[in-house]
Amino acid sequence: MGANKVCIVGAGVSGMVAAINLARDGYEVLVLEKGSKVGEAPYNPRIDLTPLDKEMTWNYIGLNLDPCFQELKEWVACVRSRRAVLNPTVYIVERGPRESSLDNYLYKEALRAGVKFEFSHPVQSLADIPDNSIIATGLDSQIENMLEIPFIPMHGYGAAIEGVGKDNVGDCILR
Repeated sequence: MGANKVCIVGAGVSGMVAAINLARDGYEVLVLEKGSKVGEAPYNPRIDLTPLDKEMTWNYIGLNLDPCFQELKEWVACVRSRRAVLNPTVYIVERGPRESSLDNYLYKEALRAGVKFEFSHPVQSLADIPDNSIIATGLDSQIENMLEIPFIPMHGYGAAIEGVGKDNVGDCILR
């Protein structure tokens, strides 16, 4: 790739934000995504819960994502058989392939900025990654193995069910 061309591997949040900002700075950007469309991560669609200072974050990444983030007013959780009502400054955001998701919002912004995409383009080896590339694949064990990045696999579960089993351990009700 030429000096003003950049390839980004991965069309998740970090890859899309990088692509949008680079395109706005005059780079020709190509995003390679292994899925057939944005938002096809293994656990999508889903709602992510995140504490953040919106103004600081939006200034830092160069994008106002207010349309995608909604403040969580109350979080009812059961922890070790005890019910707790939390009132943190936390935001929820939809992830996944649906039209209303953060992934699709960023995809549309990237297209407006002139970013090009190649879907169904998995990276099988280091030879598949061109020079001037950014690897933004998140927690992808295949890429981590390929780049010889040590990691420890972890597995976990979560629940977000309105009005079901409020007294059971592990239930989490978001309002």
